[in-house]
Amino acid sequence: MLKTKSYAKINLHLEVISKRDDGFHDIITLMSKINLYDEIIFAKAEDFIINSNIDIKDNIMKKAYDLVKELRDIKGLSIELKKNIPMGAGLAGGSSNAYETVRALDELYDLSLTKEEYFDILLKLGSDCNFFTAKSAAICTGRGEKIKEVEGLKKYKVLLVNPGINISSKDVYEGMSFGGDYLSSEAIEDLIKKDDFKRFKNNMQDFVFAKYIAVKKLFDEMSALGGFKTMMSGSGSSVFSLFENEEELQKAYYLMKNRYQFVIKTHLI
Repeated sequence: MLKTKSYAKINLHLEVISKRDDGFHDIITLMSKINLYDEIIFAKAEDFIINSNIDIKDNIMKKAYDLVKELRDIKGLSIELKKNIPMGAGLAGGSSNAYETVRALDELYDLSLTKEEYFDILLKLGSDCNFFTAKSAAICTGRGEKIKEVEGLKKYKVLLVNPGINISSKDVYEGMSFGGDYLSSEAIEDLIKKDDFKRFKNNMQDFVFAKYIAVKKLFDEMSALGGFKTMMSGSGSSVFSLFENEEELQKAYYLMKNRYQFVIKTHLI
């Protein structure tokens, strides 16, 4: 049996650069894990079985299991999933669950999967799955699968709010506009060293704000709460603000708690 925490992520910077010939998009993003996680218990079994506190359809954890089973002779897997991360929220909860499933199978069945096998499996599951091999924060390029871990990122306090709107990443990628200059990996690393978040942005926001007025309203509300940086995470719909001061975070938390159902205080890992 294996108990694990499957962490969420937020995008501290995200730029979609261009559409590729294979239909995917090249991006550059700075992602960090946050102290919000699903709780999972894995165990060997005769078949694949999953029980959860929410209704799960087309689950990515089953896809992860199937891909590992194609490479190695394994039996089943029992999964007890307590879902705390909102779905379709720009927090990559599903991708995180998929990574933890591959890791659990590797450990439970003593598979000794190579780095190349991990990479190939995770890329088939999703562009951001490989990020979860990182310890805490990383700059991700290509489709998001090429990661470079970064150090020196301060563990700022985070106020995270989800308005309960499920947004399709595919729809955002297909509908948004992109182009022009973008930050390089070196520029992002330099800004981290300077502790300068002013140039960090999410160029998915304009499209999402135009299509989902409630997300724009949430962003405007959170921008007025005293945090030093407010952004949408991923393709939405979650919005976060970063804080240095605990008292200001606490005030903002209580204010938003009265307006939205999913409001949490957390921090960068």
